[in-house]
Amino acid sequence: MKDDYLASTKVKTKEEARASRVQLRGDLLFFVLLIGISGLAIAYLW
Repeated sequence: MKDDYLASTKVKTKEEARASRVQLRGDLLFFVLLIGISGLAIAYLW
C-alpha cells in the first residue's frame, strides 16, 4: 500500500504522465458508458 502511494506521488516523466492520462481517460469513458447504459436500462424498465 505504501509502495503504491509512493509510486503514484513520485515525479513522472512526460511519457509516464501521458500514459497514465490515457489510462484515466479510458477508465472515465468506460465509467460514463456504464452509467449511461444503466440509466437507459432503469428508464426502460420503469
